[in-house]
Amino acid sequence: MIDVNNFVAIGGDSSTDWLTPPLVIINKEIEHILIVCVEEYLKQVYEFCKKAKDRFALTLRNTSGKIKKLLNETRIKSHVAHLDSMTCIENYDRRFIRSKYIQDVDANLRDDLMRAFKKYLETIPENKRNPGKNSTNDQVTYKIKDIVARSSPGIGSAGKISYSFLIEGRSETLENDVILYMKPAQKSAVSYVVRNPAVEEYFKHDGLRTVLCSYAMQASTPKWLGYTTLGTIPCLVDAVTAHSEDLDWSDINDFKDIVEVVQYLGRAMADSDCLNTPQDVTGLPFSIIPRDTEHTIRDAVRGQDDAFIQDMLEFGMMYGEQVRRDHRTFFEAFRNNQIPNL
Repeated sequence: MIDVNNFVAIGGDSSTDWLTPPLVIINKEIEHILIVCVEEYLKQVYEFCKKAKDRFALTLRNTSGKIKKLLNETRIKSHVAHLDSMTCIENYDRRFIRSKYIQDVDANLRDDLMRAFKKYLETIPENKRNPGKNSTNDQVTYKIKDIVARSSPGIGSAGKISYSFLIEGRSETLENDVILYMKPAQKSAVSYVVRNPAVEEYFKHDGLRTVLCSYAMQASTPKWLGYTTLGTIPCLVDAVTAHSEDLDWSDINDFKDIVEVVQYLGRAMADSDCLNTPQDVTGLPFSIIPRDTEHTIRDAVRGQDDAFIQDMLEFGMMYGEQVRRDHRTFFEAFRNNQIPNL
């Protein structure tokens, strides 16, 4: 008899997908994947301890396989084509396409959104909002041309509403228009189980927390990134960009490809853990961002790499089993109409 709990289906999206998965991985292979990921993580952390973190990047020159393909697919995308997929031209101007999930907002909500947008502008660092007199190509009017409400059809985000703003770009040419999203900021998962009054004092606004994390974990942050409050709801605001692509695991059907991808993910995970301290941005409380976290991680491991890898392996296997149990529970509840509004 085969115990299906000892297998993981890559690319499936229901509890019965293990019957015909594109690829089935046994526990030994999962363990190998986890070990490779943690090994690459540690290697990259140690590299950051030796030299400046801002030199790290996954590019076409230092990647191969699925990650390089992903980068190539991202760079050929067009901003105009991206705009055309979400908007249309009416009376010589651009507006959002309406649909079942994309609707107009009423006058009262529009007023609230306009006030929230005005607050959002105050959270954009000055050097990003006004690049300077010599940067005319980057000047932005922040003129709102259209606003719509978007509801998500997905199971994980069913019923959640976000708002899209169509902004006039650096000129009246329609190809320069920009789309921003405003959505409720997610509460930190850790805060549900770990209470730290000092941290909570900093992060009374989850939009601010998300913005600070973005600055800390990314070498380059978008000029549109900011936060606001819609009524009493903390929100995050950022641009919807064409040059963004998710890793599609359903397209990775070879174990060697998975291992190669995981190597890159381990390095990228180290990059996000070894935080930046922004030097040229004012107006945000960056003092909470710790310095030299790569040294903190190295000192915590204390040269016991094998023990650290084993701890991460045990946690990963335990976590995977918990996720599979949770997924089965969710699927059965969903199938039997036990989840409201789904």
